[in-house]
Amino acid sequence: LTGLNYQGIELGSSQDVSEMEYLHIDYWTMNSTLLNIYLISPGPVENNSNLIVPTQGWSSLDIPLSTFGDVDLTDIFQLKFDGNGTIFMDNIYFFKESMNNGTEPDVAAPEPTLIQENVISLFSEVYTNVPVDSWRTDWSAASLEDVTIDNNATKKYSSLDFVGIETTTNQIDASAMTHFHIDVWSSDFTFFAVKLVDFGADGAYGGGDDVEHQIEFDTPAQGQWISYDIPLSDFTGLTTRNHMAQYILVGRPTGASTVYVDNVYFHN
Repeated sequence: LTGLNYQGIELGSSQDVSEMEYLHIDYWTMNSTLLNIYLISPGPVENNSNLIVPTQGWSSLDIPLSTFGDVDLTDIFQLKFDGNGTIFMDNIYFFKESMNNGTEPDVAAPEPTLIQENVISLFSEVYTNVPVDSWRTDWSAASLEDVTIDNNATKKYSSLDFVGIETTTNQIDASAMTHFHIDVWSSDFTFFAVKLVDFGADGAYGGGDDVEHQIEFDTPAQGQWISYDIPLSDFTGLTTRNHMAQYILVGRPTGASTVYVDNVYFHN
């Protein structure tokens, strides 16, 4: 903002920020001696916060929304700045401090919206699930705990190297399906992979007609739910899908990652 007197910012639509706690702003100036920031709600009702204006380097400020008095925080439609001089601004946003320690999700995975008829579900509260023999085979290198996140059943794998999930007794015919879906959350993984294994026409492990393929994800996002919806055509080594029996999840750092899992299913 050059030669600032006042400057209004019209939001594209009214914003409800009543659940937020702070307004953040980064700013830089060499010659300003005055800068105020206003929140404006219909009426109009406006109130301001006076910012300390240094003249050396960038400043970051988190302004408590309680500072803005009578402004209706459920209906913010404008921001306004007034002052003087030339001011550079960046990173203007509302936020609240999380009560979460950052090592586990505080919200459930996104709820699937596909209809049951198009889904073969292994694990989801939204669908009827097929029988699963084990969510942690005895040859796995991981710990399993059934937990509840935001009132939603979730699988928690700790000390994860790899974990095997099996439907060997009731193998899944996924030949009519087009995608494999899984939601995962981790605060510490740096790599994640999914391997699918089909036992072939004989329906037995090691019968000579088993096929498998692993899909890998490097540097997945941490601290948020990731919805992997993977085309089965990407599993190029999985040349048959009539006797799906094993689903192997891999995490790194090896033996040191924790991964939460929900909504595991095939769909078309």
